[in-house]
Amino acid sequence: MVTRMLKPMMKYGLFQPKNSVCTPPDCGPSLYEAVATNEEHQKLNKELAAKAVILLKNEDKVLPLARATIKKLALVGPACDAAQDVDAQLGQWDLGSLYNIGGSGRVIASNPESISAGVTAACKTHGCSTTLYTGTDADAAVRASEGADAVILCGGSSSTEGHDRDGLSVEHEYFLVVVAGFYGRKPVIAVTLSAAVIVMPWIHQVDAAMHLFLAGKYTGSALADALFGDRNPSAKLLVTIPNKESDVIGACHATTCPYTEKLNVGHVRLQAEGMHLFPFGHGLSYTSFETASELTVEEDQETCHGAVKCVKLLIKNTGDRAGADVWQLYLDYPIVAGEPLKQLRGFQRTKELAPGETERLVFPLRSRDLSIYNAETKQWEVPTGSFVARVGPSMTDIRSTGRWEMQSDMVVTV
Repeated sequence: MVTRMLKPMMKYGLFQPKNSVCTPPDCGPSLYEAVATNEEHQKLNKELAAKAVILLKNEDKVLPLARATIKKLALVGPACDAAQDVDAQLGQWDLGSLYNIGGSGRVIASNPESISAGVTAACKTHGCSTTLYTGTDADAAVRASEGADAVILCGGSSSTEGHDRDGLSVEHEYFLVVVAGFYGRKPVIAVTLSAAVIVMPWIHQVDAAMHLFLAGKYTGSALADALFGDRNPSAKLLVTIPNKESDVIGACHATTCPYTEKLNVGHVRLQAEGMHLFPFGHGLSYTSFETASELTVEEDQETCHGAVKCVKLLIKNTGDRAGADVWQLYLDYPIVAGEPLKQLRGFQRTKELAPGETERLVFPLRSRDLSIYNAETKQWEVPTGSFVARVGPSMTDIRSTGRWEMQSDMVVTV
């Protein structure tokens, strides 16, 4: 694994003194203070942040925010205007923020857009105003929201290399839970930022919820575009949100930790109803998507670039506005293999589909996707029996299935 990285570095002379950026250990400024960006990079950064916004909940279609009814927005919570202390992060290698993680692989945004900054800027376009409260007193938060047509409740949690999180709660969780229930009939939209899984004990007290994994510089504008409907949310959860922290496997603090759960972790473990708040792959849209054909399983070497099987499905935008969606393929192995059901084996994002427009999604299944590890022979092998492909917009929302038999003693070279 190291060789494949070293070979091109040596090929292009990166180890030659004339190409050296710095001499260890005096590499701090080169690693942490160099500005390595351009206009094209920033455009891509903004596009990726916008595509990463996940719409988790949208009761009574309170989102997108309507220009006719929303004249004043209240932003509540410290995370609405989270600070980015660049000097502090440069002085501490494992210090993160709500815009980037901590650790050696971080990229520090020097002047990121906060949620408040993004929403306030969008309000100027959409004819509304904003008020901001960044304290943690519930009564003060409610007073600060007087006269607002809707409330945006902000929460967040960062993470870092080298340290375990204390738990799955966001910062100031108690404040968010208390204040979420204080607004009566006024629409409340929860907006959260995190580096990984969090719990959301306030979720049943809010009308809508959006989530964004730490997105860097364009955090605020990405969320604002989704809130006002300038962009249709299309991202999906890459983790499962549990109902409560006790639903996940707890930390082991012993010297020896037996992992008896085997493969029953993450989305596989939490797929059963009642085990999750939001399932793996979940993410709503302002439009709707349905299957427009039956799922087929083919041996189409050309279309699937040499894959063993090729799963195909036609998707249609059945709503009244343009949007994209990400559909996933989950695989059931033959029962004799003893594998957990519904293991993720592929995902495809549609293009931006106009209302009524269709697109054929193609999921290649290569020999490695179909194989399991045989601990006795110490090889990856494709088992004999019945395979089932399940495709849908989330792990628990399967829209179409396909089954096929394989008689195989195939050994897979990894």
